[in-house]
Amino acid sequence: MAKATGPIYKVKFRRRRENKTDYKRRFALLKSGKVRLVVRRSNRNVIVHFVQHDEKGDKTLCFVNSKALSKFSWNPKRNLPTAYLTGLLAGKLALKAGVKDA
Repeated sequence: MAKATGPIYKVKFRRRRENKTDYKRRFALLKSGKVRLVVRRSNRNVIVHFVQHDEKGDKTLCFVNSKALSKFSWNPKRNLPTAYLTGLLAGKLALKAGVKDA
C-alpha cells in the first residue's frame, strides 16, 4: 500500500488568496524607501497613518483617525465625507511632520 505524500500544490499566502496584499508591489514600495500611506476602515472609524520602513520595525510618522474631526465640530462616522476629511487632516499633519511625498 502506498503512503500519502501530501498535496501536490503549494498554498499561497492567506492575504494573497484573499486579494488583500500584492506582495510584488509591497516589496517594490519597501525597497524604494518612500513613506507609505496606510488607510484602514474599522466598523466605526477611518484610520490614516504615514509609515516609514525601518529594519528594526516600521515607524509611524503621523497618525489620524476620524475621532479627531470632533474637534472641528464634525460628527465622526464611517462614510465618504468623513474619510475625505480624515485624509485631508492627515495630509496637513504629515506636512508639519516633514513628510514630503507618500
